[in-house]
Amino acid sequence: MDSAARTYTKDVHSKLEKYATWLPGENVQVGDVGQLQHEVFHHLAHLRDFKIACNVVNDPDSQLTYKCMSTKTRENEVTASAKGPAGTLGAVEGDLQISFSRENSFYLLLTQCTGSSIDNLIKLGKEILGRVQTKEWQPDYVVVTRVVTAGSATILQANTSGSTVVLKGDGSGTPVANLLEAGAAIKWKSDGAFGLSSVAQAKLTPLFNLGKVHYSLLDWVLGEDPKSFHADTGLKGSISSKQLSALVDSTPHIEFASRVHTKNDLVLHVNLPKYGDYLDMSGLADLATGASKPRASRGHAVSEVSFRRVPTRFGAGNFRVDQKRLLSVVKALPRVDLDPKASTKDYVRLNVQLPKSGATVSMQPLIRLTKESAKPKAVATAKAELSFGEIE
Repeated sequence: MDSAARTYTKDVHSKLEKYATWLPGENVQVGDVGQLQHEVFHHLAHLRDFKIACNVVNDPDSQLTYKCMSTKTRENEVTASAKGPAGTLGAVEGDLQISFSRENSFYLLLTQCTGSSIDNLIKLGKEILGRVQTKEWQPDYVVVTRVVTAGSATILQANTSGSTVVLKGDGSGTPVANLLEAGAAIKWKSDGAFGLSSVAQAKLTPLFNLGKVHYSLLDWVLGEDPKSFHADTGLKGSISSKQLSALVDSTPHIEFASRVHTKNDLVLHVNLPKYGDYLDMSGLADLATGASKPRASRGHAVSEVSFRRVPTRFGAGNFRVDQKRLLSVVKALPRVDLDPKASTKDYVRLNVQLPKSGATVSMQPLIRLTKESAKPKAVATAKAELSFGEIE
């Protein structure tokens, strides 16, 4: 996938907790259905194509403003006339200069924003879960549940490092930032190559929220049908260091390589008990499942309708994989290594590296190891729940 798209959509998502339209000029509507790849939404259909009706409601005219930029992007108001050497940008009082020090870095300012959304997520979830049971809805489909429409959108992304844009004032002395917030027409000049260059463009739909069926790791392994629905802000491929520590402490045969957590990757020692030619992955599956459960995020209520509550633990001995098969999987996966020196006649030791960013730890290497090891499906007695909810 285009690195510019991945950088833009990932950074906007992490900073605003909403998904970014790619390309920003594309029209996104509430009820659009598609697939999500690296935070990039790929449109496939609409809810009406699945004969699912939804009532869309508009927010009051709150005129919200959204603003974010890449870490190394800088904006500076030019407060005095300046002239540079021939061929360079000039600026006058009231101008705003935006500097991009990295390739694919971006600047986003959305003003006069209004929102529209589906009014009843619980009803929508029930409809979608019914389509999952009839095989009409694939578990990796996502649906747009909310759209932000910008009255004025300024979105810039530099193709090269060192690029600069100067947004020109109107000669009145009014700061350009104020003109942008008011949706006024802005002139601009650039020095460098830009992939995205929308300045004060009206009526874009650059941000949206998504809903998704929560197809848990256990559902994936066991092929279970939907058991419950809950509307929340759901599933991420990462958890906090504190949550991970609690899961590791409660899971047998798994421990941290070091209790001293640094800024770098966290390393887990995973000891898999041997049973003849098989290895028991129950502890590993429990840890991955616990990490992949949907969670409500701050500021969002959880509504739940449960049809049946069932255990979600594999239990010792319920997930055994042929040793040769598992070791072949390990060789093919990044961030997972066999540790022959630490292995014994009773256990095989794996070292799993989990990327860390601040207080957040990515669980993708662990989840991928569990999924790949489970092909073909392992025999297990556990049951699982399938759910639908908005995702962050």
